Amino acid sequence: MALASGASFARNAKNLPKALPLALSSISAGLATEQKMGKRAAEFAPADYNMMFEKLTPTSYQRNTCERKNLWIDTTWGDHGNTRKELVDRWYFLTDRWKAFHCQFLPACFGGYAFVGAQAYVLANDSWTPSAFRLVDEESKKAWYNGQDLLRYKYTPAFLNENKFKLEMSFPVPGEKWNDVHEKNDVRRNPEWAHDVARFFEKYYPLHIQKRQIVKAVMRSMGACPSFPLLKKVGATTRVRDIFEVIWTEDVMVIKQGLAEKMTDDELFCYCWRRWMAPADKNLTRAQLLERVADYHKMLGPSILKGDHPGVIGTYMYLIGYYNDPAFQTAEFDDLEKDDFANLQNWSRDLFMKRLEFENGPLRDQVEAHVVAEKAKREARLAEIQKRHELQA
Repeated sequence: MALASGASFARNAKNLPKALPLALSSISAGLATEQKMGKRAAEFAPADYNMMFEKLTPTSYQRNTCERKNLWIDTTWGDHGNTRKELVDRWYFLTDRWKAFHCQFLPACFGGYAFVGAQAYVLANDSWTPSAFRLVDEESKKAWYNGQDLLRYKYTPAFLNENKFKLEMSFPVPGEKWNDVHEKNDVRRNPEWAHDVARFFEKYYPLHIQKRQIVKAVMRSMGACPSFPLLKKVGATTRVRDIFEVIWTEDVMVIKQGLAEKMTDDELFCYCWRRWMAPADKNLTRAQLLERVADYHKMLGPSILKGDHPGVIGTYMYLIGYYNDPAFQTAEFDDLEKDDFANLQNWSRDLFMKRLEFENGPLRDQVEAHVVAEKAKREARLAEIQKRHELQA
């Protein structure tokens, strides 16, 4: 996670007069789009669609978010004069509401001085500033995207490993397809296999029975603040549902109208980045972005145009895999033997997950490098022996 710094505070404080009006206007625009989507749902959604909670979990006696009855893809959004920009702005508004705007309510809990401290911390940390700050200038835009990416890089390996572990302990996983989907971030994965894995997830491990800690990990890797949206699982799953309604509605519009090729470079990057396909630090070319978009659309399958999605969690695991870079975690062997609860900051760290992150990150890279080096030595030795035999013959 990005740390608060004086340089970030100075830059964001200087940009505040320009960013604040943009942030305030985004609230009214976001709420207007939310109201419009609600009206369209009432008019066009299936009869069994319900924005509230459908699935009853017997173990907790609570209703939870169902990714079928509580999530509806508006496949005709672009046919009725509605714009893609409304969906883009709503995506940024939703994420702002998760991680930035709730900081303004701290005085209600802790008093007025907490408000001042919260604002200073938000301005000093690019991970928590509202998305309006990216619109001020190029420097702020780069800092804002990098700040969000640090959150994604930090929480993605833990989420993928933990979810994989819990699923493998409960259900028979689909073999090599599973491993292919969870490869490292720069490895191109098979979108058709990813579609099969997502369908598998939806059948055996749908959104409404996801473990609470898994849904919290999803939200954290999305960049949400780990407090207000995550007090209850149903609140977190609702926010996951909200973001995927917007994403898939936009995807249908882009696929139907062939908009990917027509987007500018900035628009294409924004489209990919909002789907966790284009880390800002990778500086992907337009051809690479279009390749990832084509794979993603293939992963969704043609049925997405009819409003049939392959499943929330499986789709998200495929997409966030582009941030699956465990080498971002720095650790040594000695760190694994240290007391995991040495201070308050580490109370939330689980020793098992810490070891899992290390073994899939630095240790895996070290072993890989060692195996490659040993293989090269062996091949060189075999070539030398063969050459001797040829000379003797």
